[in-house]
Amino acid sequence: MTIFREQLLVMLSESPQAKVTMVKLRKLSRELYPHIDRAERDDLLLYALEELASLQWIRIPRPRTPKAWVKGDKLPCWVDYCDKARIKQTANKEHNPSNEASKRGSLQAVRSRTPWCGKMMKIGPSLPLSQETLRKAVLVNEYMRNRPLEPVPLPVNERSLQLFGYEKTLKNIHKMGMFGGGISLQDLDCYRVSEPLQGVRWPDKAINAPILIVENSTTFYSAWMENNRSPVYSAIVFGRGKMLKGIELATDSLEEIRQESANRSHAIQLPELHYFGDLDPEGVEIPIGINRVRKKHGLEPLYPALILYQRLLTFPEQDPVHDWPKGLVRSDLIDWLGEPIATNVLDAFDRQRRWAQEWISIVTFKEIFTANVK
Repeated sequence: MTIFREQLLVMLSESPQAKVTMVKLRKLSRELYPHIDRAERDDLLLYALEELASLQWIRIPRPRTPKAWVKGDKLPCWVDYCDKARIKQTANKEHNPSNEASKRGSLQAVRSRTPWCGKMMKIGPSLPLSQETLRKAVLVNEYMRNRPLEPVPLPVNERSLQLFGYEKTLKNIHKMGMFGGGISLQDLDCYRVSEPLQGVRWPDKAINAPILIVENSTTFYSAWMENNRSPVYSAIVFGRGKMLKGIELATDSLEEIRQESANRSHAIQLPELHYFGDLDPEGVEIPIGINRVRKKHGLEPLYPALILYQRLLTFPEQDPVHDWPKGLVRSDLIDWLGEPIATNVLDAFDRQRRWAQEWISIVTFKEIFTANVK
């Protein structure tokens, strides 16, 4: 709970009032853990608050305190801090070490005092004093400590994004494991998704609906699995990143898929092509570049998969991994995504931020597709 506790201390230290409402604390937990449901977040928050109360940094209202508890809620309506000066001093020490010596001392404290659990009980105390290694270890330990009794297995890139904020952190874990081989894919309830040889997946039930093109293999897999259970698209197509910008793939190949989709559902009109990829400059430039090719050949354009992009914007932003492509023009992005999505996206790009498509995990696809099934 170390990272959560640090963030709670910072919030408490910055509060102008001694009484901090649970609405604010729940907002913080939602920002830190967007990938889990409210019940699990409340469990994490309760654990952290009880830990702070045991250290006498905060007071949790007694069960019979008037208006302090709502029937059926495990959390109180507010907490009080005991000594703001002490909290502020502790928050500053943990969040902003003044020099390298104090920073290393803090790392030593994490390594030696963190309440390791599961396999991390053996691995944690011997981890090297590296800020990045310990950061990952604490996140893994926190996941293992708070994992549900029946966790939903996810593709490794989706779990990586949820744990570390970057979809490729666990890229080679299937080969060597984490922390010298001590933590495996199974320990993190995830599995590797290989790149498909055939890039089109049809649902068992043929439907007259748009075709979804997905940029990356992990998201292609998750979309395909859920679309087969709750068909929303007539086909899921693996875009293979930039490869689909090739003339033959962007024209003849996509038109063949459209025709086959129409034949399967006995439709007269060819279905629309919807595209979903990373919300970063390079990820948006791909469908815009494809549309330039299709326009030259007199073909209908690719449309943005708005129900997916709109949901993607609700997840945390990330640092960029690509520069702005030379071929991407801001007005083209606005025309393709439309308002108000384009404004939000350009604002993030200007701040050097992005959204990885893997935020739309197999769990989120299930939620979206179930609500929009044809």
